Amino acid sequence: MNAAPLGPGEIADLTLVVFAGIFATVGIAALFAYLGERARVRLAAKLLEQSQPLPPALFDRRARTELVRGIVLVAGGVGIALFFLLGDDPGLARAGLVPGALGAGYLVGYLLERRRD
Repeated sequence: MNAAPLGPGEIADLTLVVFAGIFATVGIAALFAYLGERARVRLAAKLLEQSQPLPPALFDRRARTELVRGIVLVAGGVGIALFFLLGDDPGLARAGLVPGALGAGYLVGYLLERRRD
């Protein structure tokens, strides 16, 4: 089944929808990050008002963040590579190497940091 080629207006509409989706996704992620940070700061303020000690884990999220970021980037790289391998242009599968390599770097950093502690 051959689909008709897209016209200039349809390509512009498709591009707008894709970029709006990306913008919305980033905006929602930023909103949740802000809300989480605000809740943590409010908890710290409440503990300080009650003269309670602040737990060190309240503000030390770097190792967990690196682990999650590494997993997401590796999975994204694999997804991009599979998309192009199974699609019409397997030569573009190399594009998955960039986020995959970045994710692998984050995972190695996480493991080295964990070993040091």
